[in-house]
Parts: sequence; structure tokens; C-alpha cells
Amino acid sequence: MALKAYREAGKEREFLDIPDRRFEILYRMADISAIAGDQAAREQYLLLVLTEDPLFGRPGAESPSLKAMLRTIREGKDAEKFFSLYRHQNAVALKACQDLASFYHRDSDGRLDRALPVAVISAVISVSLLEDAIIRTNFEYVYKGFPDILAAGGSRPEILEWADANGIWDSFLLLAAVLYDGGSRSQALSIWSDIARYCPDAVASRKASGELNARK
Repeated sequence: MALKAYREAGKEREFLDIPDRRFEILYRMADISAIAGDQAAREQYLLLVLTEDPLFGRPGAESPSLKAMLRTIREGKDAEKFFSLYRHQNAVALKACQDLASFYHRDSDGRLDRALPVAVISAVISVSLLEDAIIRTNFEYVYKGFPDILAAGGSRPEILEWADANGIWDSFLLLAAVLYDGGSRSQALSIWSDIARYCPDAVASRKASGELNARK
């Protein structure tokens, strides 16, 4: 009944007082589908969130900008060039990218070809939003590298709370896992190493340390 109600609301989305509520409707339908065990429907609702994001394109036909991001992360010896070059501000797409990356990587027989593009977008959105959050409390902040922005994320309690609530650290951890399993191991190890050493969130730091220790 809930899914039917949201579908009807989705059909009338052009009459919504707040247009971005259409994304909230899609997320709710994705969550209901997950509870019902319908992973295929959940995937489709999450993909619909990304249809208006020009960076994403579509599965198997990524945008030129996303293809450039994928080349950069695959060809680098570490992830520093990737994090220094790219920004993307589509906050509404963050959860869809995180959930899809996790689904493709862990819950869907390791579809790494699908997991990497959305993991890359979620990491780029996360670093962009983290940078914005830091600048709002420190107007003089200038990005100096991935370790630096991780450490700066602990400068204020409200930034830490926001980052945890929005899965910012998890975006980076998931990107590293997808990269490692896809063969880009030096890049993955560099991300885990930076998180283990510099991330102000103790849980994320321990997870990264655990991943490093498991691969020694």
C-alpha cells in the first residue's frame, strides 16, 4: 500500500510544492523495495535518482567526465590526483551512489563494472561536500591533499556529526574496496592508509586499519 501511494505521488511530481521531493519519493520506494526483498526494483528506483545527473550518464554508457575520472583513478599510483582534480556538488545523488556501489560490490555477485562508476561519484560528491563544510567554518581553508582534508574534517564537532550522518567516510572506504577488488590495489591501499592515519572518525580509521592489516 505504501509503495502504491508513493507511485501515485511520483506520477503527480510536477505538482509538488518542493520539486526535489521527487527524489525523496524515489528513495522511499527504494527503501520499501529493499524491505520487501525486491532488489531489482530497489536498483531501478536508485538509478532513477541519477537520471538527472549529467555526470552519471547511464550504466555502461558513462558520461565523458565520468570516464575521465575513471581513467585518472585507474592510472594513478595513488588516489591523490583523483581527489585533487574532481568535484561534484550533487548532494541529492550521494545516497543513491553509495547504495548502488554497495549493492553492486557486495550484494550482486561483485559487479565491479557497475560498482566503480557509482563509487567514484559518491567519493567525489563526498570530498566536495566535506570541503564545503570545512570552508563554512574556516573561510581560509584551501585543499592541500586528501590527508589534509580528512584531518580538517575533525576541526569542528558539527562537521564530524554531519559527515557520520551522511556516510562521508564510508564513501571513501567503499571506493577503496571496489578499487582493490578490481585490481587497482595501490590506489586502494593509499586511500585506506590515509583514512587510517588521518581520518578523525575513530570507527572509519579502525575499519581502514583493519583492511590494511588483512592484506599484509
